[in-house]
Amino acid sequence: MKYSKQAYEYALNQLEERRRRSTRELELHRKEVSRAIPEISRIQQDLASTGTAVVRAVFSGAEDVPLLVEGLRLKNEQLQEQQRALLRSRGYPDNYLEEGHQCALCKDTGYVDAKPCQCLNALLQEYAYRQLNEISSIQDCTFQTFDLSFYPDTVSAGLGVSPRQKMQEVLEYCRHYAQNFDEYAPSILMLGQTGLGKTHLSLSIVNEVLKKGVPAVYGSMLNLMNRMERDKFSGGNSTDTLDHLLEAPLLVLDDLGAEFDTSFTNSIVYHIINTRISERRPVIINTNLSMSELEKKYTPRIVSRLIGNYDFLYFYGTDVRQLKKQREFRA
Repeated sequence: MKYSKQAYEYALNQLEERRRRSTRELELHRKEVSRAIPEISRIQQDLASTGTAVVRAVFSGAEDVPLLVEGLRLKNEQLQEQQRALLRSRGYPDNYLEEGHQCALCKDTGYVDAKPCQCLNALLQEYAYRQLNEISSIQDCTFQTFDLSFYPDTVSAGLGVSPRQKMQEVLEYCRHYAQNFDEYAPSILMLGQTGLGKTHLSLSIVNEVLKKGVPAVYGSMLNLMNRMERDKFSGGNSTDTLDHLLEAPLLVLDDLGAEFDTSFTNSIVYHIINTRISERRPVIINTNLSMSELEKKYTPRIVSRLIGNYDFLYFYGTDVRQLKKQREFRA
């Protein structure tokens, strides 16, 4: 996948900061140990001298270079074992004087054998997802802040139970979904009129999934479609936005049906839904449209895939946003 110059700058800066942090930490460890175990300083000096002696032996041209180098290697190992023994005797880990790295594969350089390391790819992906996400209010959207008291507690004739009881079931489903999220999690279609909490619960799921370290992309259909149209007509025939939507471990599409109805948007909606079904990548879709309205707006190919592959969650009640304003006004 292609990434922007800004994405690479971000990723490489993060790796450089990791290296600086490791160097600072190692220097602190050395100062601490030299005060606690003075003999360690002598061993460190001897280790440095064996390294210099190896270089001199290699460039000396002497016939017995292999023998000299082997002798120096054995001396180096003995010194290292003495150092480890001293560290253990004072309660320090064996590797306390070794430079630590967040990525053991590339030692935080970003490359292994001149190829991008998985840690560099993860940072590039993190930047790309952050640029796509519309989750500025994510901290306010948690399962704990989802207030069931806004939903009527009287039995509805059409439901047979109260809207509050139905929404309690929806809340528990979403909480369980987030707690057990993995790559095989089902896709969800949330249906209901505006203001019933679909976005809130979607972001609550994203919130929990991000805490697990799983990348997620959240965005409104209108904004994401606008991004992809800009990609298409930017002159470079870029597919960056679409690629990220297809590959994100979790994708949340908010307000399906609010995007402009064009052949381009319809083809993109089908492509996203179909591809992620084929590759078993979960999607959460919110819509204010009813099933009959979805059938009118989208092709049978799209609707049939939603019906056959998504769990449906129906939201009931009265516009919570309006009820919140009324409470605030009365307060």
